[in-house]
Amino acid sequence: FLNKAPGRLGRYLGLTASVIHAADVLYINGADAYMESGALERLLQAVEQTDWRLASVEEKLDQLIRESKTEPSQESTLARDQQAIDRHFKYDKLEEILQSLESEGSTFSSNVKKTMLSKSPFSLKITLKQLADGRQKTLEECFATDLVLAKNFLKHNDFFEGVRSVLIDRDQSPNYKYRHVSDVTDEAVDRFFQPSESVRF
Repeated sequence: FLNKAPGRLGRYLGLTASVIHAADVLYINGADAYMESGALERLLQAVEQTDWRLASVEEKLDQLIRESKTEPSQESTLARDQQAIDRHFKYDKLEEILQSLESEGSTFSSNVKKTMLSKSPFSLKITLKQLADGRQKTLEECFATDLVLAKNFLKHNDFFEGVRSVLIDRDQSPNYKYRHVSDVTDEAVDRFFQPSESVRF
Protein backbone atom coordinates (compact mmCIF):
# COMPACT_ATOMS: atom_id res chain seq x y z
CA PHE A 1 0.00 0.00 0.00
CA LEU A 2 2.71 2.51 0.94
CA ASN A 3 4.58 1.76 -2.28
CA LYS A 4 1.51 2.96 -4.21
CA ALA A 5 1.66 6.43 -2.66
CA PRO A 6 3.01 9.17 -4.97
CA GLY A 7 6.79 9.37 -5.28
CA ARG A 8 8.63 8.28 -2.14
CA LEU A 9 5.92 9.30 0.32
CA GLY A 10 5.34 5.69 1.34
CA ARG A 11 8.96 5.32 2.41
CA TYR A 12 8.82 8.60 4.29
CA LEU A 13 5.69 7.53 6.19
CA GLY A 14 7.03 4.06 6.88
CA LEU A 15 10.34 5.31 8.24
CA THR A 16 9.07 8.28 10.25
CA ALA A 17 5.71 6.90 11.46
CA SER A 18 4.36 10.41 10.91
CA VAL A 19 0.77 11.13 11.89
CA ILE A 20 -1.11 12.40 8.85
CA HIS A 21 -4.42 14.22 8.52
CA ALA A 22 -7.31 13.85 6.12
CA ALA A 23 -5.82 15.94 3.31
CA ASP A 24 -2.67 13.82 3.40
CA VAL A 25 -4.66 10.58 3.39
CA LEU A 26 -6.46 11.74 0.26
CA TYR A 27 -3.19 12.87 -1.31
CA ILE A 28 -1.53 9.46 -0.92
CA ASN A 29 -4.67 7.73 -2.27
CA GLY A 30 -5.36 6.21 1.13
CA ALA A 31 -9.05 7.17 0.88
CA ASP A 32 -11.48 8.14 -1.85
CA ALA A 33 -13.50 10.76 0.02
CA TYR A 34 -13.56 12.86 3.17
CA MET A 35 -16.68 13.59 5.16
CA GLU A 36 -17.38 14.98 8.60
CA SER A 37 -18.89 12.80 11.34
CA GLY A 38 -22.40 14.19 10.94
CA ALA A 39 -22.33 13.59 7.21
CA LEU A 40 -21.13 10.04 7.76
CA GLU A 41 -24.04 9.37 10.09
CA ARG A 42 -26.49 10.72 7.52
CA LEU A 43 -24.84 8.61 4.81
CA LEU A 44 -25.24 5.46 6.90
CA GLN A 45 -28.91 6.30 7.51
CA ALA A 46 -29.43 6.79 3.78
CA VAL A 47 -27.77 3.44 3.06
CA GLU A 48 -30.09 1.73 5.56
CA GLN A 49 -33.19 3.43 4.13
CA THR A 50 -32.43 2.73 0.47
CA ASP A 51 -34.31 -0.09 -1.23
CA TRP A 52 -31.31 -1.70 -2.89
CA ARG A 53 -33.50 -4.07 -4.92
CA LEU A 54 -34.66 -1.08 -6.96
CA ALA A 55 -31.29 0.69 -7.23
CA SER A 56 -28.12 0.29 -9.23
CA VAL A 57 -25.85 -0.32 -6.25
CA GLU A 58 -22.69 1.28 -7.60
CA GLU A 59 -24.46 4.35 -9.02
CA LYS A 60 -26.54 4.88 -5.86
CA LEU A 61 -23.50 4.57 -3.56
CA ASP A 62 -21.54 7.00 -5.73
CA GLN A 63 -24.44 9.46 -5.55
CA LEU A 64 -24.74 9.18 -1.75
CA ILE A 65 -21.00 9.63 -1.27
CA ARG A 66 -20.93 12.64 -3.62
CA GLU A 67 -23.71 14.26 -1.62
CA SER A 68 -21.94 13.60 1.71
CA LYS A 69 -18.29 14.34 1.03
CA THR A 70 -16.52 17.65 1.53
CA GLU A 71 -12.95 18.91 1.36
CA PRO A 72 -10.76 18.83 4.49
CA SER A 73 -10.02 22.23 5.99
CA GLN A 74 -6.27 21.58 6.20
CA GLU A 75 -3.99 21.44 3.19
CA SER A 76 -1.76 18.45 2.57
CA THR A 77 1.67 18.88 4.12
CA LEU A 78 2.87 15.86 2.14
CA ALA A 79 2.03 17.64 -1.11
CA ARG A 80 3.99 20.65 0.09
CA ASP A 81 7.03 18.59 1.10
CA GLN A 82 6.95 15.99 -1.67
CA GLN A 83 9.91 17.27 -3.67
CA ALA A 84 12.17 17.19 -0.61
CA ILE A 85 10.82 13.79 0.45
CA ASP A 86 11.39 12.32 -3.03
CA ARG A 87 14.94 13.69 -3.08
CA HIS A 88 15.95 12.23 0.28
CA PHE A 89 14.03 8.95 0.28
CA LYS A 90 15.00 7.68 -3.18
CA TYR A 91 17.80 5.54 -1.74
CA ASP A 92 17.58 1.85 -0.83
CA LYS A 93 20.12 2.15 2.00
CA LEU A 94 19.14 3.80 5.28
CA GLU A 95 22.60 5.32 5.66
CA GLU A 96 22.21 7.07 2.30
CA ILE A 97 18.84 8.52 3.28
CA LEU A 98 20.26 9.85 6.54
CA GLN A 99 23.32 11.25 4.73
CA SER A 100 21.08 13.00 2.21
CA LEU A 101 19.00 14.56 5.01
CA GLU A 102 22.14 15.69 6.83
CA SER A 103 23.73 17.20 3.73
CA GLU A 104 20.83 19.58 3.11
CA GLY A 105 20.72 21.17 6.55
CA SER A 106 17.21 22.58 6.20
CA THR A 107 14.78 22.67 9.12
CA PHE A 108 12.67 20.04 7.37
CA SER A 109 15.57 17.63 6.77
CA SER A 110 16.97 18.14 10.28
CA ASN A 111 13.59 17.40 11.86
CA VAL A 112 13.04 14.32 9.71
CA LYS A 113 16.48 12.96 10.55
CA LYS A 114 15.89 13.56 14.27
CA THR A 115 12.56 11.77 14.05
CA MET A 116 14.09 8.78 12.30
CA LEU A 117 16.97 8.48 14.73
CA SER A 118 14.49 8.37 17.62
CA LYS A 119 13.22 5.05 16.23
CA SER A 120 14.74 1.59 16.55
CA PRO A 121 17.64 1.37 14.06
CA PHE A 122 16.83 -2.30 13.54
CA SER A 123 13.16 -1.57 12.77
CA LEU A 124 14.15 1.21 10.35
CA LYS A 125 16.34 -1.13 8.33
CA ILE A 126 13.70 -3.87 8.33
CA THR A 127 11.02 -1.41 7.20
CA LEU A 128 13.14 0.00 4.37
CA LYS A 129 13.99 -3.48 3.08
CA GLN A 130 10.34 -4.49 3.31
CA LEU A 131 9.29 -1.47 1.24
CA ALA A 132 12.12 -1.83 -1.29
CA ASP A 133 11.50 -5.56 -1.77
CA GLY A 134 7.73 -5.15 -1.82
CA ARG A 135 7.57 -2.89 -4.88
CA GLN A 136 7.17 -5.82 -7.28
CA LYS A 137 5.36 -8.23 -4.97
CA THR A 138 1.74 -9.28 -5.18
CA LEU A 139 -0.63 -8.53 -2.31
CA GLU A 140 -0.47 -12.19 -1.29
CA GLU A 141 3.33 -12.09 -1.19
CA CYS A 142 3.27 -8.88 0.86
CA PHE A 143 0.94 -10.48 3.41
CA ALA A 144 3.22 -13.53 3.61
CA THR A 145 6.20 -11.25 4.32
CA ASP A 146 4.17 -9.32 6.92
CA LEU A 147 3.42 -12.58 8.74
CA VAL A 148 7.10 -13.61 8.81
CA LEU A 149 8.14 -10.17 10.09
CA ALA A 150 5.39 -10.07 12.74
CA LYS A 151 6.45 -13.46 14.10
CA ASN A 152 10.11 -12.45 14.15
CA PHE A 153 9.43 -9.13 15.88
CA LEU A 154 7.65 -11.04 18.64
CA LYS A 155 10.97 -12.83 19.27
CA HIS A 156 13.09 -9.67 19.20
CA ASN A 157 13.83 -7.64 22.31
CA ASP A 158 13.80 -4.27 20.50
CA PHE A 159 10.08 -4.64 19.81
CA PHE A 160 9.26 -5.12 23.50
CA GLU A 161 11.64 -2.35 24.51
CA GLY A 162 9.92 0.05 22.12
CA VAL A 163 6.50 -0.88 23.53
CA ARG A 164 7.80 -0.43 27.08
CA SER A 165 9.30 3.00 26.45
CA VAL A 166 6.33 4.41 24.52
CA LEU A 167 3.23 2.72 25.94
CA ILE A 168 4.05 1.35 29.39
CA ASP A 169 6.65 3.46 31.20
CA ARG A 170 6.33 6.31 28.68
CA ASP A 171 9.86 7.46 29.41
CA GLN A 172 10.66 7.72 25.69
CA SER A 173 14.10 6.28 26.50
CA PRO A 174 14.31 2.86 24.86
CA ASN A 175 17.39 0.75 25.47
CA TYR A 176 17.58 -0.98 22.10
CA LYS A 177 19.89 -3.91 21.41
CA TYR A 178 21.00 -2.07 18.27
CA ARG A 179 21.64 1.49 19.40
CA HIS A 180 23.03 2.89 16.14
CA VAL A 181 22.23 2.36 12.47
CA SER A 182 25.81 1.16 11.95
CA ASP A 183 25.24 -1.63 14.50
CA VAL A 184 22.68 -3.32 12.22
CA THR A 185 24.32 -5.55 9.62
CA ASP A 186 22.79 -6.55 6.29
CA GLU A 187 23.07 -10.18 7.43
CA ALA A 188 20.95 -9.50 10.53
CA VAL A 189 18.32 -7.76 8.38
CA ASP A 190 18.24 -10.55 5.77
CA ARG A 191 17.91 -13.17 8.53
CA PHE A 192 14.81 -11.37 9.83
CA PHE A 193 13.00 -12.14 6.58
CA GLN A 194 13.38 -15.90 7.15
CA PRO A 195 10.66 -17.91 8.92
CA SER A 196 11.10 -17.61 12.68
CA GLU A 197 11.10 -21.38 13.22
CA SER A 198 14.56 -21.58 11.66
CA VAL A 199 16.06 -18.35 13.01
CA ARG A 200 17.28 -17.28 16.44
CA PHE A 201 17.66 -13.61 17.43
